[in-house]
Amino acid sequence: MAELGVAASAISVASIAIQVGDSIIKLKDFWNHVKEAPEEIKLLIEEIETLGSVLSGVESSKARDDPPHLEPAFASRCLELCRKGAGILEAVVKEADEEIRKRKRVGGVKAVLKKGTIERLKERLRSAQLMLMLSNQAYSEALQKQRHELQREWAELQQRQLDELKTCVSQSTDVVLSLHTTVGQQASLVSPSFCNSAPSHTASDRDSLEHTAASVQKAQKRQQTFLAKLRGPRWLPLISRVLEISGSKAPFGWNLSIRTYNIVPSGSPVMDFARHGELS
Repeated sequence: MAELGVAASAISVASIAIQVGDSIIKLKDFWNHVKEAPEEIKLLIEEIETLGSVLSGVESSKARDDPPHLEPAFASRCLELCRKGAGILEAVVKEADEEIRKRKRVGGVKAVLKKGTIERLKERLRSAQLMLMLSNQAYSEALQKQRHELQREWAELQQRQLDELKTCVSQSTDVVLSLHTTVGQQASLVSPSFCNSAPSHTASDRDSLEHTAASVQKAQKRQQTFLAKLRGPRWLPLISRVLEISGSKAPFGWNLSIRTYNIVPSGSPVMDFARHGELS
């Protein structure tokens, strides 16, 4: 039932705006037939006409910008206030028509209304104006609240994506460091065997041992450095960078260096210039 109420409100507000506009046209026509019509009532009619235009503008903006639907409670509240305002206007139109027909002199051009009748019509116009103003205010507050909620959800989504990226980078870095630590430990287990081997008194054996020791030292040196390039998941459209992590073994731990690079698509103009060398 709530969903039906929301769907019906979108249609009813438009019809109420048309109803308010018709009532204003009739009131203007009636008031032209009143002798010495008070300026205050004319001003009230003009203000209510402006509120009717605001209601019509709300409907046109909904069709053009497609904002989020209001919650059933807010939609019902706005619709009820609009209905009350339009109903009061209808009553004013009916009463004004009856009074003008009754008070209009035979053959005369203008009707003369009693002071009490004018005051009563004035109060009803003020009530209609208040209802329409409250309806517009309720709609604006509900729409602002819902937009604020959407902005908050978008900010939370961005924060979750950033946290996931940080977790992915941290896990990848830990894996790389663990892998190279294991390789370094295996290399350290191999090198002492060359140092503890029996000494050779021949020149050829000594040269061979020195060559082997130099090879092991170079291998250890290569194993004590690493380079890894990481890219965020492809399902994150906002991440277009590559993270490069390089490290080298230090006496007390590791020296790490982190750099970021932009990802340039292969079909971009910059890549075309680089391939063909045409800058003009």
